[in-house]
Amino acid sequence: MEIAQGAFEAAKTYTATNTKPWLTSGVESATQNPYILQHYGKIWVELQAAKNLTEQAGELLQVVW
Repeated sequence: MEIAQGAFEAAKTYTATNTKPWLTSGVESATQNPYILQHYGKIWVELQAAKNLTEQAGELLQVVW
């Protein structure tokens, strides 16, 4: 899970420093681009879901063990 968190943070840093917004987005930076923000939001939600499922699986494993 920590690898996924690290990759997400690295992607955010890359977007903030190297990515340009879509020409038609009407914003000055990629971090304000609605299309990019939507994708980062979706990735963040999926990451949180995976994190919670991992924690639940660990708790169940403790009970069974």
